[in-house]
Amino acid sequence: MAWTGNFNYEIISCYTCKMYFGMTAEFYKQRQEDHNDFYCPSGHAQFFSEKGSEEKLRASLQEETEKRTKAEACCRTTKRSLISTKGVVTKLKKKIEAGTG
Repeated sequence: MAWTGNFNYEIISCYTCKMYFGMTAEFYKQRQEDHNDFYCPSGHAQFFSEKGSEEKLRASLQEETEKRTKAEACCRTTKRSLISTKGVVTKLKKKIEAGTG
């Protein structure tokens, strides 16, 4: 069976036997994303333990979203506190103006 077409390959080396081997760029990307095992031609299992760039971006986005949510909650709390303080100040001013404070 003959394959025709253009394929892009990633060349890596086995961490155990140091043999160089290739895999399609698509398969390489899948293994980087899912961290599943793959094997060198000698049968040594290996996997990508580090997060891929897409995973890093998703984690960063999640972290920034959480920071924003916390900042918005803090802002709402501060606004409510300010409104409450303004109400107390207004009441005290009215008492002073009325001469009962």
